[in-house]
This record gives sequence, structure tokens and C-alpha cells, in this order.
Amino acid sequence: MEGGDGMFRFLVFRLLFHSLVLLGAVPEIEYSYFENDKSDLVDINVFLGRVDFSNVLRERYFFVGIRNVSNPTAVQSLSKDAIDKLKEINPVGIILFRENFKDAQQTKKLISELKKYLGSDIFIAVDEEGGLVSRTGENEKLGVYKFPAMESVGKTGDAQLAYKIGEILGKQLRRLGINLNMAPVADAKFSPDSPLGSRTFGYSSYNIGLMIEAFIDGIQRQGVFAAVKHFPGLGGTKVDTHKDLALLPYSKNFLMINNFVPFIFGKEAKFIMLAHVLVPKISGDVTSMSRDIVNI
Repeated sequence: MEGGDGMFRFLVFRLLFHSLVLLGAVPEIEYSYFENDKSDLVDINVFLGRVDFSNVLRERYFFVGIRNVSNPTAVQSLSKDAIDKLKEINPVGIILFRENFKDAQQTKKLISELKKYLGSDIFIAVDEEGGLVSRTGENEKLGVYKFPAMESVGKTGDAQLAYKIGEILGKQLRRLGINLNMAPVADAKFSPDSPLGSRTFGYSSYNIGLMIEAFIDGIQRQGVFAAVKHFPGLGGTKVDTHKDLALLPYSKNFLMINNFVPFIFGKEAKFIMLAHVLVPKISGDVTSMSRDIVNI
């Protein structure tokens, strides 16, 4: 675990996503609806406070999901066995998926229980990228706006739009008690057939950088941390890393010019999620387990 330039580098294990298809143009967003909504349910100062990362992370390493693997049913409340197991693991954070959500009331209760048993400083995370990776946005009962895929947003070239999306998501996730969003995607696509699909802001590293910088600023000003991903960048990969190990056959200099630029723009993000790829010209270990990658 190492910190630098305001960013905390650590390993977040592989998460399940679906391949995406390119979505259409950005729909009109009724900004006034969100701006006039003053129903904040969480005091930002209490919710965020002055987080002491060195204390929060001490002897805690894992983000875990709450899933019933043996009996694939939705886990939307905590049993005694689940509480005991979570206490034993002592995770630094919990990542919630679509099956963990029923409605806003149930979600707030679940998160309240997690904080009660695991500590008020625990991170409650979700994947809310927009498009098809919208764990909360796809459930209308949660009150989180489902935004279009970020490639559509990137095509506008409007960083203020990216800021506004981050701001709105921050407000709405915070009301549920979620304090970490596993977004934005900072990967640059090298070709139209990239397994990244429409999850990324596009092809231009510079434009992606402007977009994620604005998104991060928007969401973190609302008290929700951003996790920029997937370092060192999935641009140039041809394999979906949820299905197989992908290869980045490039040098460090090549990656600095083509892959790293968006992550430099995203330096204010408090978290970086590592990709699960192999970069043999930098390390013999998979990136999610490589100290050489973490220390770049």
C-alpha cells in the first residue's frame, strides 16, 4: 500500500462486468430537476469528515462483495453468519452489486448495518459508470439517475457535462450512504473492437483526461470518492479481462504517451483500481499483483 501525489495505490480484485455495445447520442439531462432537489439525507461533514487513510487502511486490505454463492439469491440484509464472517475478514470496504439493492430504504438500512458492525469509516462502494454498468441507476427505486455510456459523453467534448454527471451521481449516491464509486474509466480505446466497448470516454487520451478530471472533481466535491481505473490502462488489449488474461506488449515509454495520460489528469482521485493484465516489458507479474506497476 503506497501513497503519492494525493493518490492511494492499492489492489482491488477483479470485478464482474458485461461487455458493452455502443450507445447513441447523449439525451437531454434535466439539470434543474437535480439542482432543485434539496433533500440531502446525509450531512456531508459527518459523512466525509477528514478521512485518515493511514488509520482506515491499517491491517485491512480487501474489498468484499456480499453474495450467496452456494444459493444464488439476492443478499439484501445481513444474517448473523454474514456478520460474523465479515468481522473475521475485517475488510476495508464493501462493494455492492445490483442484487444487493431492493429500494432506497432497504439500501440505507443495509449500509447502516454494515457500518454498525464493521466501523463507520468503512468504504461502501458501487460501480456506477453510466451505460450498462449502472448498478444503482438501473434500479428506479434507488433514485439514482442512469446516465448514458461515457463514450457518448466523450463525443461531446464537453468537460462541464462530465463534471455535472459526477456531481449528480455524488449527491445521489451519498444520500444512499455510498461513499466510493468505482469510476471513472480512464482507459483509452485503440480500436473500435476494443473489449472496453462504450465504457471509456473514447480514443483521445487528452480528451479522456479532461473528462475524467472533471468527473472526479464533480463527484468528490459531493463527498463520494472516485476510483479511477484500470491502471496501467486497457487500451491496446484484445481480450476481455473478465474472461482471460490480457497482454499489453508495450514499453513503459509507449504506455506513458498513450495509456498513462488520462491517469495523470485523474491524479485527484483518492483510489486507483489496477487492471488484471500482463505487461512483460515492465513486470513478470500480473499488474494487479505487481509492485513494479504500483510503483510506476
